[in-house]
Amino acid sequence: MISADKSRSFIKVYRMYNRWLLRRSFEQIYLDDSGRMEEGRPTLFIANHSNWWDPLLVLQLNGDILKKDMYAMMAPKGQKKEFRFFRKLGGFSMNPDSTAEVQRSLRYSVQLLSEAANRALWLFPQGEMQHQEIRPIQLMSGLGSIVERMYDLQVVPVLFYYTYDGNRKPSVYIRITNALVLDEECRKRKIATRIAQEALQTRLDHLRKEVISCQTKNFKPWMKTYWGAFKLFEKMILR
Repeated sequence: MISADKSRSFIKVYRMYNRWLLRRSFEQIYLDDSGRMEEGRPTLFIANHSNWWDPLLVLQLNGDILKKDMYAMMAPKGQKKEFRFFRKLGGFSMNPDSTAEVQRSLRYSVQLLSEAANRALWLFPQGEMQHQEIRPIQLMSGLGSIVERMYDLQVVPVLFYYTYDGNRKPSVYIRITNALVLDEECRKRKIATRIAQEALQTRLDHLRKEVISCQTKNFKPWMKTYWGAFKLFEKMILR
């Protein structure tokens, strides 16, 4: 297992570049952050993973909105030299091909979450990037193992849905949903995994319907995006 090597100064500098990159790459970034969660509790954020942009949006979302002491579990390929900077952002590895490595990563996750009340762990529990329309959504049991080991942990599903909306650049809709209600029985590994899986799929399907039917009144533009030369030219010739 490769542990995190978090650097607050690096995060601060990288977030400035990351904001510029997101603003110039998307037509619009929409956010619904009305989901309810408790302050002062360690938090496990789980999200669907269908796009290269997901981790970068997570980083900005945490810095701008959630303001948690964030860590993230990543696949080993995300720890290669070219992605080494993710460790500086709070990333650490989990190798699903090794039982010993999986257990080591799970213990490390619990340790991180136990050390501070404002700490959060981000997890893409599908285990790999998958198309956002694939059903059923299948989650790995690692999240259930973490929930089972931490009684005071809250689990918050976060949704990412990408669309072109008839524009040249894509837009993304991001929704922070309500924390899952998990009693003692529901915190058992298999049950917790199943509940999280059903919640993530049901809520993502609902978001998909909202976007397709243009019923997105609960969303607001999150950050101002760049027009670029194409948009400026289009505005000039069509005015």
